Amino acid sequence: MNKFNSLDKSYLEQRKIAHEICRLFAKSPSKGNLKRIKGLFFHSGESVIIEAGFHCDYGSQIHIG
Repeated sequence: MNKFNSLDKSYLEQRKIAHEICRLFAKSPSKGNLKRIKGLFFHSGESVIIEAGFHCDYGSQIHIG
């Protein structure tokens, strides 16, 4: 069984992308940036509200709604 290594190249890239999407949303919480944030999640319902300042490292384990 492989152990999780947050310094693995693929995880570093995923984290970089998630941080950039969160930064863009914090700067401008528009519908387009909300769609990007929700795209990080494993699952999100239709009427999800996410406020500016939200931050995650990957998002792929987040289930909402």
